[in-house]
Amino acid sequence: MMTDHDMYADWDAAYVLGTLTPSEREEYERHLAVCGDCRMALTDLLPLPGLLGRVDEADRAELLAGSTPDAPPPDLERRLLAAARAEAPTPIAWWRRTRTRVAVGLAAAAAVVLAIVVPIALRDAPHSQPTASVTLSQTVPSALSASVELTRTDWGTRIDMVCGYADLEEGSYERRAYGLFVVDAAGKAHEVSTWWAGPGEEAHTTGSIDLNVDQLRTVEVRAADGRTVLLAADV
Repeated sequence: MMTDHDMYADWDAAYVLGTLTPSEREEYERHLAVCGDCRMALTDLLPLPGLLGRVDEADRAELLAGSTPDAPPPDLERRLLAAARAEAPTPIAWWRRTRTRVAVGLAAAAAVVLAIVVPIALRDAPHSQPTASVTLSQTVPSALSASVELTRTDWGTRIDMVCGYADLEEGSYERRAYGLFVVDAAGKAHEVSTWWAGPGEEAHTTGSIDLNVDQLRTVEVRAADGRTVLLAADV
């Protein structure tokens, strides 16, 4: 008999990559609020957008120009996992299960990810000094506080965040989804990481974007809807 967890088990990658419809996203977030296994699986996938986001426009266009993507090589799992571990603060296993809702996109990106993402991730990860550090201010009253470090890299900018959720003396304990966004000089917002947090918790995330630090104007923590800005700071 299929359970609620079984029904949503392959929605995590689609959620992280932004391919769910608005109604599906709301449905999945309601499920996440009551399913610890799916929240854990979602956390495993946080490095995925940063890794795939490093494929530049020229490489994407060249790859998608082919009629049929080549099958990923047999050591794809090992090499991508090594790259993700080099960036993540704790060991992860985000390639453990088949992600049916994003299989086509991952297959198309596989060749470029191997050629570009893995070498860059392994080279740039160790001990880079932040280019800029900012403390975010509240735009609306909330229990959140956050600081962000932006580090220039060969491929753009790595963005490390620490976000704390203050303990609540009264009221119900509820974990919520949040997203870290950067806004570029043209006013376009880019989501770089997502996480769940509740009272008394502290989240650490790492994301990336293929823009230089001096091309960024603000960093923002937003609610799960991606529109409501809770914290913000100029870069």
